[in-house]
Amino acid sequence: MRENGKTWYRICKMLCEYKKYFPGIICCLLGSSFITFIHPLLIRQITDCGILQKNMKYILLFSVILIIISLTQQELNIIQTKLFSNVHNQFTHSLYKKTYWKINRMKIQYFAERGSAEIINTIGMDIDNVSSVVDQITQFSISSILQIIGGVVGLSLLDWKLAILIEAIIPLKFIIVSYCANKKREVFEQWIEDKRKFMSWFAECINGIHEMKLWNLFQVKKSQFEGLQKDLMDSYKKNAMLDEYSTVSVVVIDTVVNALLYILSGLFIIKGEFTIGGAFAFITYSAYVVNPISALINIKYYFAQIEPSAKRLFELWGQPEELEMKLCEMKPEKIYQDRDMVFEVKNLVFGYEPGHPILNGISLCVKKGERIAIVGENGSGKSTLLNLLAGFYRPQKGIIKLYGAPVELMDIQDMRNRIAVISQRPYLFQGTIEENVNIDGKASRDAVVEACRKSGALGFIEKLDHGFGQKIGQDGAKLSGGERQKIAVARALLKNADILLMDEATEGFDVESNEALRELLHSELKNKTIVFITHKYKELESVDKVYRLSKGILELVRS
Repeated sequence: MRENGKTWYRICKMLCEYKKYFPGIICCLLGSSFITFIHPLLIRQITDCGILQKNMKYILLFSVILIIISLTQQELNIIQTKLFSNVHNQFTHSLYKKTYWKINRMKIQYFAERGSAEIINTIGMDIDNVSSVVDQITQFSISSILQIIGGVVGLSLLDWKLAILIEAIIPLKFIIVSYCANKKREVFEQWIEDKRKFMSWFAECINGIHEMKLWNLFQVKKSQFEGLQKDLMDSYKKNAMLDEYSTVSVVVIDTVVNALLYILSGLFIIKGEFTIGGAFAFITYSAYVVNPISALINIKYYFAQIEPSAKRLFELWGQPEELEMKLCEMKPEKIYQDRDMVFEVKNLVFGYEPGHPILNGISLCVKKGERIAIVGENGSGKSTLLNLLAGFYRPQKGIIKLYGAPVELMDIQDMRNRIAVISQRPYLFQGTIEENVNIDGKASRDAVVEACRKSGALGFIEKLDHGFGQKIGQDGAKLSGGERQKIAVARALLKNADILLMDEATEGFDVESNEALRELLHSELKNKTIVFITHKYKELESVDKVYRLSKGILELVRS
């Protein structure tokens, strides 16, 4: 309970950022509620003083008043909805914005351990659920509270004894709906977890579609599909049945109360203690109390699905972040200009799981302008070492220095501005070739063309129907492996960083493209500091040092 309270406190604290809208919303709610309160009184006047007394003047007068206040109420509702929509949109935007920038700072391990589909599905569903706290149901909740107050006042004015009878129904309804709400929370959490598992499994099938088809795995995985779907359908059915049980309970109580009201009203009219208009007013005020109470208690039932989503969203926001974004005491300009030692790694130990180091006591020095090659078997940790140099991971032991300063003391964004990475499998965004080369949008068209010429990409680009404006599909699906690599090389050249990290960057290159890249390394990139991973011995001819990484140990094999 205390944890749930903290969750709601945090949500309310975020909503306080939009308090400028609250006065307008409150005025509209109070005005609309007052009109709702006097509506039955006007109907009573029309009935008792107009229709029963055959007084047309009264009928016309109160009918006109009824029309005017009804139009006023609708205008207030329009303004109220507009203000609530502003709060909802801005609140939802703030949730997505905070999540977006949190993702920018989160450690790369989080994404490595989860599929993109799972992350996107969870974020989208959780933000939608949390933002529903300021949708129309909340607007209705506040209106209901004011309507109940008006209903209680109206009932007390007409007959306080009957008012007590009506109010006695409230605790019974509260107990029933509260029980259903608590069960709803448990079942809804299970449904979310079942859906997360299914979407993660389904995304894996899509990502591995080639293997799924080549090995005819659709039939093999059928039992997994059926099992996950059964869990999901069972959870959904439990949710639906709880909804129905709650609704049936409330409807039965309301029906009994309404029947009792008609019986008592008829009895009092016959005895002469109530007028017909008074009876109509009393029944209406009773509905003001009983019906909103049902809906209002159901708010707890409705909000039961918000708590699990809010907790997961807050857990995401609380995920560990990569290297803290803080500046070294020395100014970046001085660091990058005065230090000859680019990378200095001492006694580095790193593993993805505690007690199982991939890199064990590694030391490495890379001077400005040096070309360093790292070779080794697949899975030996070469790519992991480059990721450590790029600041994606923090070592468990040891230290990494860039230009003489520990990387944890540097501004991570400024550090990465100095580094360009060409990976074995670069990611290409949806859009055009030019947008994927000029990824930050800062370079001119001429600079983009020149970078593509140097990388060897210009040849195939000029053959495309739309040239640099050619759409390349999801993750460059319309390009070959070699074409993707050339786009990645052009992207790195355009960045013009001091340091170049190349992880099997020429994978998919033909002989001619390999020669062109080697020539580029000796000309345009001759003053750059380059660390690259390769299995091609031809590329080792132009490097200053060659290191071998094996069983977590890095050793110099040629200098």
